[in-house]
Amino acid sequence: MLTKGFFQLARSASMNSNHRYKVGCVIALHGKPVTVGFNMCKSHPQYTSCEHPSIHAEVKAIINARCSLQGGIAYVYRETRNGKPALAKPCDLCYSILQEAGIKTVYYSTSEYPYWSVEKL
Repeated sequence: MLTKGFFQLARSASMNSNHRYKVGCVIALHGKPVTVGFNMCKSHPQYTSCEHPSIHAEVKAIINARCSLQGGIAYVYRETRNGKPALAKPCDLCYSILQEAGIKTVYYSTSEYPYWSVEKL
């Protein structure tokens, strides 16, 4: 599956989000997707004081994994309300969590051509 295919899968996952900013994440190993996640708002009373309490798509994908993610590649996607790709660069905490899970490379969507960027961890 090419990078474009993984982004399409991440885009599909993002549509399940109940968050204002819909983000999806796919983690692949050996050229095959092994886990998918999307961001979601938390509704637990403990978090009601936060402005936008949520679980990030990258973290949800790691939680959903049923295998080791060592050496994996993460694809993170977000788009605007009009359907154009938007910046989905993981936050510093997500980068740390991805790295701890063994992810070696992160691709994320951007708003400028070629609409994605890549970083090695």
